[in-house]
Amino acid sequence: MAIFGSICILYWLILCIYTKKPNTTFAPFWLFAGVILIAYERVGSYLPAWCVSIVMTLALIGFVLFLTVESLILIFARQKAPEDLEYLIVLGAQIRGKKITNTLQRRLDAALAYTKKNVHTKIIVSGGQGKHEDISEAEAMRRYLMERGFPKIRLCVEDKSTTTYENLRNSAQFLKKERSSVGIVTNNFHIFRSIWIAKHVGYKNVSGVTAGTKKVMWPNYMVREFFAVCKELICEKRRKKDGKQSR
Repeated sequence: MAIFGSICILYWLILCIYTKKPNTTFAPFWLFAGVILIAYERVGSYLPAWCVSIVMTLALIGFVLFLTVESLILIFARQKAPEDLEYLIVLGAQIRGKKITNTLQRRLDAALAYTKKNVHTKIIVSGGQGKHEDISEAEAMRRYLMERGFPKIRLCVEDKSTTTYENLRNSAQFLKKERSSVGIVTNNFHIFRSIWIAKHVGYKNVSGVTAGTKKVMWPNYMVREFFAVCKELICEKRRKKDGKQSR
């Protein structure tokens, strides 16, 4: 336990140095997990047997669930998008002021690369304006694409959404028909959840267009995505419950 805890804390330090921030997205989790594991190593031997059994059982269940979700994330991340999709939806990500971040740039570059080979595909950029953002993510994406010569006539802008669910729900207004072929452009760790949400929203013909991730950040995003998938499962159940109650 102490070894794994030390590795978690070391990774947190690497993230802090790399991003120059101690609380970059999800990074504090690694510090918290490291402290918990080291603390358990110290006090575990003093706990009663029944308590240890409960902790180990819960840990085993959590580990199996984690491996299942992570496997699905990896499988979907490796899928290749079909040719000649009618639309690409580029999901928004945080910008700094008006500046595109590396995560978002990778998504936009993946969309541009796809549309160079598939010249009739339209792009929908989707993302509202959050904290510390001078413009909407969609507007920043629109500017990035047009500066690189993407034709305005093939570009749609959705600038109200703040979550992946809203990205996909709001972007559906630009589709000509329900069964339009759609590629969701996002980073590899995010493909599985995005397609899952899209199908719940009502997309009938959807696939992923994968963008890469910085290697040093990849473990952080992969673990964060596990919790995001669990949260989405809870949110989906709530939406279904609310839908039934409103009928």
